[in-house]
Amino acid sequence: MSKAIASYLLSDFANNYGYDVGYLENMADVSPGAFYRYLLCTPLSRYRSKAPLQPYMLAKMVATKHFDCGPCLNLVINMAREVKLDDKTIHAALTEDVSALSDEEALAVRYANAVINQDAVALKDSEMQIVDQWGEKALTDFAIGVAFAAFYPILRRGLGHAHSCEPVMKELERLVSHEPALSAGEPA
Repeated sequence: MSKAIASYLLSDFANNYGYDVGYLENMADVSPGAFYRYLLCTPLSRYRSKAPLQPYMLAKMVATKHFDCGPCLNLVINMAREVKLDDKTIHAALTEDVSALSDEEALAVRYANAVINQDAVALKDSEMQIVDQWGEKALTDFAIGVAFAAFYPILRRGLGHAHSCEPVMKELERLVSHEPALSAGEPA
């Protein structure tokens, strides 16, 4: 793959999701071999065959937040909005307000938290519920989604490009509470 094609792909992705791809551009320049192999991971990171789309996105989002990378979390939030998840549902999932979620959404959040927190009891329970409700293929989908939620923030952090999730969470809180946006230069 040429640098021009890589640049086009990154530019298109950045524009589509409002995502800072600086770490990937740097990787493509410094280590093209690593970048091209990185691109091979992308289809697996998006793999989903049987898991319901919205709960799947919530599980990815909850896991992404755990690794505290604001750009990564913002990306997954934008992808969740793309599949018609509203900001109140997104906020409820990210603040673990499962009472504001459907049973399916709450299950996805519990599963992601159980995986991330290495809670064997909660994980076994949520795995069984996922398999009972959607089948073993869905469990594989959820597992891949949660696993890759760690990959991207850790890669960004390792390359010196991670930023805290706090600003993203503050903006989401503002959106769900219908507060006006801060003007430039106004203290947060």
